[in-house]
Amino acid sequence: MHSKLETLVVKPFLKWPGGKRQLLSHITSSLPSKIRQYHEPFLGGGAIMFHILSHRTNTPIRVSDVNSDLINCYLVVKENLNTLIDQLKIHQKNYMKNRDKYYYEIRDKFESDNKIEAASRFIFLNKTCFNGLYRLNRKGKFNVPLGAYPNPNIVNEENLRMVSDLFNRNNISMTTSDFENSLKHVKNNDFVFLDPPYAPSCKSTHSTHYWSKPFDHAEQERLKLELEQLDERGAKFLLTNSDTDETRKIYKDYLSNSIKIDGVSVISCQASSRTGHKQLIIKNY
Repeated sequence: MHSKLETLVVKPFLKWPGGKRQLLSHITSSLPSKIRQYHEPFLGGGAIMFHILSHRTNTPIRVSDVNSDLINCYLVVKENLNTLIDQLKIHQKNYMKNRDKYYYEIRDKFESDNKIEAASRFIFLNKTCFNGLYRLNRKGKFNVPLGAYPNPNIVNEENLRMVSDLFNRNNISMTTSDFENSLKHVKNNDFVFLDPPYAPSCKSTHSTHYWSKPFDHAEQERLKLELEQLDERGAKFLLTNSDTDETRKIYKDYLSNSIKIDGVSVISCQASSRTGHKQLIIKNY
């Protein structure tokens, strides 16, 4: 039996641009009191998923992301944890011997047909690259530079074990999928949390840093159509996005229930603009 205190300390094990840990209290205070099934089609770092897992243990969960490397990582933590931890310890040891050389060696051979090896490289690079970014170049190669971390916590074994235990004690499905395909499974009285790549808040900001293709205006419009379908099916949804003229125009039908907040933009035009970033929490209930 896990104590309440032990459950509460389980936290996301990945850094992720646009992660919602800093907005957790705003979002969780807006969650419906009853949820038949929880859906999250833009999983990322999973802060809200971890909250649901920890506090609503009987709620079936269905999460997905278009990033297959990310979903593979979650599945390996769930199913092959011991081997994964062994490999992460090797990464930690080698990194401390020669940070620059080892980082770029692993970055250059990021992909692997072995799922556990791919997950260990994914976590290693996530903990040591600049800002925890996930970015691929036009050739599909991971190209984020080394971050300034003299002693990163690459393994974090205690939290990984609690995460794996949490996954295995709950009814959770994790799949690689586009949001449109994922949302086909949503039914009446389900709840959907959506945290898509934000509409850019300035001309030099783009959502291509951690997405396989630009999440542009057309994608935001496609998402709006899916929200209309959710509404018709009797599902509740909560969407986070940047507070821009574009966003307000696209999601205007749901602005009456929106909440405007100040947050921290991890990816922004410049360092000085990473605070005071206006964001919206939009919901249909």
